[in-house]
Amino acid sequence: MRKKTSYSQLTWPETKEAISEERVVLLPTGSIEGHGPHCPLDTDTVIAEGVCKRIAEIIPDQVLVLPPLSIGLANNHMDFPGTLTFTEPTYINMVYEIGMGIAHHGFKRILIINGHGGNQPALDVAARMVNNRVPGILCGLMTYYSTPKAMKIDAEYAAAQGLTGSQDHGGFSETSCYLAFNPDPVDMSKAQKADIPYSSAFGFGAEDAPVILMPYWSTISPLGMLGDPREANAEAGNRYLNVVVEEIVQIIKDFRRMNLPPRNDQHTPPAPAWGTHLFAKGD
Repeated sequence: MRKKTSYSQLTWPETKEAISEERVVLLPTGSIEGHGPHCPLDTDTVIAEGVCKRIAEIIPDQVLVLPPLSIGLANNHMDFPGTLTFTEPTYINMVYEIGMGIAHHGFKRILIINGHGGNQPALDVAARMVNNRVPGILCGLMTYYSTPKAMKIDAEYAAAQGLTGSQDHGGFSETSCYLAFNPDPVDMSKAQKADIPYSSAFGFGAEDAPVILMPYWSTISPLGMLGDPREANAEAGNRYLNVVVEEIVQIIKDFRRMNLPPRNDQHTPPAPAWGTHLFAKGD
């Protein structure tokens, strides 16, 4: 019988078994925000969750997939109707408390699979908080399109379209990925090109760029997107996703094998895990 991979569909005895199997808990994080006149608001969430589900199809005995956090940090997208966002403290605390709940039950590996660049700084803080408060747990963070091969493909797509840099927001890559998962909500008749008027030194999300900027998106693009989605197609999306999923599957296998030694505290007597003094006893 095939293993269940949906965290929320487990019974509590099945959850207990999954803990003993040392499965990695995947948390897909996305956003509800504008992605141009053609792509739905949930683009980042659909892709992040879809990547996690494809990973689970390949290694079902090694992972569990949490329900996605559909709303993230999109305050700089609020000029576009429909966008929803949390404040930074709310989002950090929410992700932190999810991580702490997972750790409470005995899971040792959590991997956040992020689909929205604006989430990344807050997710980094939340993951650090979990790691620092719970000895023995590893809470990791990655943005799916930041793997080496994925970034190479993005750069190749951009170059083929005559665009500067590899930034893609509602462009060829994201639109193709959405089409691969579910073409129905995408209106390709409204797809337009939104050129990137800046050098590749500047990134606007989780890109590997020397300078990361988070201005209001309406100041970057009146369409609320970057790139050229007009030739986007599901076949290109699946090619891209296959590369992304293959890379992340290997990362997860390495993550499961990672075995860090206990803290080597040089205090006498040993100090508690950093941050525990900030919380009430029994919290």
